[in-house]
Amino acid sequence: MSKMCHQVRSNAEIQKDQIHSGFTLVEILVVVVVISILLALLLAGVQYARESARRTQCSNNLRQIGLAIASYESVYRCFPQAQNSNGSFLTAILPFSEQSNLYREISAFIADGQEITSFQHSLPGYICPSDSSPLNQTEAFHTAGANYCGNSGSWTVTAKSYDGIFRYMEDIGFGAGVVRISDVTDGVTNTSCVSEWLRADCTFDRMRVNWNMPDSYPNNRTKFASDCRAIPSSAYSVGWRGSKFRKGSPWIDGNITVTLYNHVCTPNSPSCYNRSALPTAAASVAGNHSGAVNVAFADGRVESLDQMVDSEIWFSFGSRNGNEVGFVR
Repeated sequence: MSKMCHQVRSNAEIQKDQIHSGFTLVEILVVVVVISILLALLLAGVQYARESARRTQCSNNLRQIGLAIASYESVYRCFPQAQNSNGSFLTAILPFSEQSNLYREISAFIADGQEITSFQHSLPGYICPSDSSPLNQTEAFHTAGANYCGNSGSWTVTAKSYDGIFRYMEDIGFGAGVVRISDVTDGVTNTSCVSEWLRADCTFDRMRVNWNMPDSYPNNRTKFASDCRAIPSSAYSVGWRGSKFRKGSPWIDGNITVTLYNHVCTPNSPSCYNRSALPTAAASVAGNHSGAVNVAFADGRVESLDQMVDSEIWFSFGSRNGNEVGFVR
């Protein structure tokens, strides 16, 4: 009997030890919280690494475009024109980026008189991987967009011409013709060449639309830029109107706000027509790079510029001959 009681006590003690060797509810909750924090940190790290890779690819795309422009210039002794008989400057540099066949196809497409907004050929080298919008639009305009745009200048009203790297083949009121390196009197290190923006995706996303300003700004760039940047976040829902098709699309179109930008507004600002005047619009660069945009300068280097860059410094980068000094980075 004594042995049986001793055996019973031993089993009870064993069961008690087993119970105390497990986890309490509080301990389990602590473990779950710690694991959740670690997973969140890991996910943030993975997302940061992915965006860093996308940003690097976007910068590399710009660098390749810059090299193609430099190759074009070395052959023709001038920069490609913004708009010519074969399309945009992005079209003109195709033979210098191993895309001669596509260049010939586009030339035939335009020569046949086909509707330019029906163009649907996307080019990976013209797409920033940080922009996740569809490569081709799906509504009335079935066009292929690009994230890269050429510098047409500071502002036509102020400069009385397109004072950037790219000008039109025909004069539309602000000068025309080719731009040569000798015309870049501010220096190629001080003059931007190509940058990036968020292309149209058929939505009224504030940064993807060319908005119609209710007022006209005949000569007040500062007021124009300020009012353009102040466009509300839900602009369309509060009565604003604009084109949800044309920003960056199609990339064979060399017009302002399509493949040409300017330096009226600082980076990551909306784009605005000067009421009904398209040539004097504020065509703003923008990107999904945490408050910065990539810019390829006329000397070939690519830099990431903060969206908080001083507006006058940004404005000076737009002109090739504005006599600005002291802005070399």
